Amino acid sequence: MSIGSWEPPGSTAPVKPELLDSFIEYSRSQKLELLEQQLSAAERSALPELMQLAPEHWAELGASRDDGELLHLIRFFTMAENLSGCEANDKSPVIPISRLLRRRGHRLDRELLQWIRDVNKNRFLPYGAL
Repeated sequence: MSIGSWEPPGSTAPVKPELLDSFIEYSRSQKLELLEQQLSAAERSALPELMQLAPEHWAELGASRDDGELLHLIRFFTMAENLSGCEANDKSPVIPISRLLRRRGHRLDRELLQWIRDVNKNRFLPYGAL
């Protein structure tokens, strides 16, 4: 019998910055419409766990990113949540990232808010339960 370590759901190894960089690039290069076909196998397998990370992880990850990068991550994760197995509801990374931007004094513009509503049916986006 072997003894291993058990990690509770929601606690993960650190997120590689390169992974977030590739997600930002999907948004920058406007490749979100065909996201499922664009993602590598490694990106696709990492997504379900990333979608469930605790808000404090996203606050930490977002601290080193500028507002523009965070906006691209919001766009990416809004679309990623439409992929099978990536539904996050009130745990969506969009929520803590949007809150981080808000704390920085950056409000999401009307166009982005409308886009989020148009492409995703998660009623918690972008700010969580009100």
